[in-house]
Amino acid sequence: MNIIITSTYKRCSDGELVKITNRILDKMKNNAGFANPIPALADIEKARDEYQGALNAAGGGDRALIAVKNNKKAALRALLTQLAHYVSIIAQEDRALYLASGFDIAPERGSVTSAMTPIESFQIEVGGIGEATIQLKKVPGARSYVYQYSTVAPEPGMVWVSVTTTSRKHQFSKLASGTRHWFRVVAIGGAGQEVYSEPVVRIVQ
Repeated sequence: MNIIITSTYKRCSDGELVKITNRILDKMKNNAGFANPIPALADIEKARDEYQGALNAAGGGDRALIAVKNNKKAALRALLTQLAHYVSIIAQEDRALYLASGFDIAPERGSVTSAMTPIESFQIEVGGIGEATIQLKKVPGARSYVYQYSTVAPEPGMVWVSVTTTSRKHQFSKLASGTRHWFRVVAIGGAGQEVYSEPVVRIVQ
């Protein structure tokens, strides 16, 4: 049996990375199965806090602050990768111990991961000054939704401002008034599957 830790933490949204990190820390603290984690959990906590601070600072869309946030994200993901390697060495073929680490693991061979349907459309209501509300129909198989916007035209590798929630409706506020915004939604499945909507542009009042 070959148990594999999936790279969910490497391809998730900003807010989801914080949630995944918190889950791993909660699971591994005082866990006798992982007595001496490498790297130390304190180092991961520090990296998470620095990343969270940089994420909050970058919320206004300043490119320099976004670059700092991306550097902190990369540092946190690198530490999680090291920790995943440590878990793999300790857990060997003990599936229960893998799950006790808080990391996501690949489904057992023969199990079926259901596909999600594409996000064909969603509604955007531009209401009060600096506000935009996004609403979409339920995506079968989705466990959460990532609502994203950018004030620059989408291009590969660009950074979006993101909010993750289980709700099918989200309101952005304090957006730049009189400015074009590109919006999109990402649906996240229970096994880490992702489906993206096409970006939609609106001018915010």
